Amino acid sequence: MRSHLPGMAIRPGSSRLLILFLTAIHVLALTGLLIAPLTATTRLLLLSAVALHARYSYRRFIKPHQKRITQVRLESDGTAYLTMGNGTKKRGTLRADSLVTPWVLILRFNLERQFRMENFVIWQDMLSSTELRQLRVLLRFSRTNQ
Repeated sequence: MRSHLPGMAIRPGSSRLLILFLTAIHVLALTGLLIAPLTATTRLLLLSAVALHARYSYRRFIKPHQKRITQVRLESDGTAYLTMGNGTKKRGTLRADSLVTPWVLILRFNLERQFRMENFVIWQDMLSSTELRQLRVLLRFSRTNQ
């Protein structure tokens, strides 16, 4: 059975859940390092690693940058049109191994003429409940999942 669902464009906002999750993970790691019986050198190296990872996470997931996907246009046949932070547009296909849960959606795309794959994470508070429901229906009945 062919899907005759219309495509949809999504442009998610920022996520408080993502900020809370990343902050909690890094605070937990720092607390564990401070109370662990480690030598000063080992503790300093591990604290530096956690601080660098926190900086990377902030730049990768929170702060807008050129390589971040800012908008996705999904068609019912699995074709996707991605708009990056610097305005470049890429065309790809939605992979069947994309993850859909009530809390988070991880959309995975194979890009045309590129070997690499793009991931787009959408937390439940990044879209309105109506948009999230429409996106789940589109993903459920898209051609990649049949």
